[in-house]
Amino acid sequence: MSNGAPVNLSEPSVKKIILVRPDGSKITKDASLLNDGTDGIVYYDTEDATILVPAGPWNIQGYGEKGNVKGYTSVGSFTVKKNK
Repeated sequence: MSNGAPVNLSEPSVKKIILVRPDGSKITKDASLLNDGTDGIVYYDTEDATILVPAGPWNIQGYGEKGNVKGYTSVGSFTVKKNK
């Protein structure tokens, strides 16, 4: 967000989602737009359950490029729970 408003992501040529495992290792994946990009929402969808291993606290961050301008989102966090 920029001053509380969504950042338009319809134009950046590079859109990535960076996932950081509990041990600090990183996974970088291409991000997709949820809608038209003007709402600032991207996502990564996988059917590979091994991506979110191991259980524990993870971080997530977005990254984008438009021409020679590069930028990161703030870091978010989520918890991966162990399967029973």
